[in-house]
Amino acid sequence: MVVMEGDLMQHYKCYKATIQVVSKSEGSLGKWIREYEKLQEDGPTPSKFTWIL
Repeated sequence: MVVMEGDLMQHYKCYKATIQVVSKSEGSLGKWIREYEKLQEDGPTPSKFTWIL
């Protein structure tokens, strides 16, 4: 997912989230990667993410 507009873009030049899920014999393993560039050096570091579907 690449964010191109919205609330996140008030704080970041770019924001990209990659989610990888691998099936295991008992359940699944998830990996979350976030890449971002802050608009200002002292801007907030993302600490949580809410899915709105």
